[in-house]
Amino acid sequence: MWLGACLLLAGLWLQPAGGAASAETVTVLRVEADWVLVLADGRSVRLAGLETPGTAQQRFADAAVTRLRERALGRPLTLLETAPAEDRYGRARGLVLGGDGAPLQIDLLGEGLARVDFAGEPPAGWPQLLSAEAAARFARKGLWGEAEFRVRDATNVGLLDRFGLVEGRVREVARSKRWIWLNFGDDWRRDFTIGMRLARARALGAMTWLEALQGRLVRVRGWLRWYNGPYLELDHPASIEILAPDGIRYWSPDGSGSG
Repeated sequence: MWLGACLLLAGLWLQPAGGAASAETVTVLRVEADWVLVLADGRSVRLAGLETPGTAQQRFADAAVTRLRERALGRPLTLLETAPAEDRYGRARGLVLGGDGAPLQIDLLGEGLARVDFAGEPPAGWPQLLSAEAAARFARKGLWGEAEFRVRDATNVGLLDRFGLVEGRVREVARSKRWIWLNFGDDWRRDFTIGMRLARARALGAMTWLEALQGRLVRVRGWLRWYNGPYLELDHPASIEILAPDGIRYWSPDGSGSG
């Protein structure tokens, strides 16, 4: 009966934009310091959709491990593997659902112990992950109460070579031979820019959606570095949220956006 109920709840997370490959009941033997869950069958599972914890947020990473151990050890869980099914280290990627049908990711995000990161493909139900993070950010829970994790302004991005969130208005959308560029200032050699490979954008059906961002106020997340000014290379359009007057709009394959 538990399995049937959990699989029914799991169905709520099987969304086309981040298709899950399978759903199965699993038992967690231990939780590693890097938030990897080691299962009874020997597999390791990486929680999809979360930024990898780093030393700059160690106390929050430690709190997240404690929370995961409370939620995962000794309890039946459901693993929804997401595409790609493994990370580069051979660990399974997925959403791990508790008995209430909500992913453990939601729990960490809601307490401000983690940030959403869509490196690679976003998992099923990814807008709900963003909503959980937003609620914690608004309440200044956990890491969101620290200045170093604040959302940066595109006109003054600040420290680079780290993961971060940036908000600003897209001044211009441009193309080069292999890239589509979202420029946030008049001087692309010094101002904040987002770049995405054209081949990747076309493969995802994201070109129309990206080109329509000119003039829009957006929030983007990812690894910040210097390349003709502060720069973020976009791997997936789900990492951009449109900050519309009537609410947040997310990427959708048909280009319409969703709230």
